[in-house]
Amino acid sequence: MKIRFCMLEQGFNQENNPQGHPQKVMRELGIDWDKSEGHSMAECWIFEGCLNIPKKLPPCVKVFN
Repeated sequence: MKIRFCMLEQGFNQENNPQGHPQKVMRELGIDWDKSEGHSMAECWIFEGCLNIPKKLPPCVKVFN
């Protein structure tokens, strides 16, 4: 599974999103991953090979394939 961590959503909606570096937040959520890469133009991080994904995720974290 892949996850997109949107830093714009995280910044604009601070009340409903965990704060901190995307890799730190993913660890706090209990998510494991094989590879992560920041994309500055898109203001996001992409995490690949994700495991242990909780059912309820903050708005800045989206699962895709």
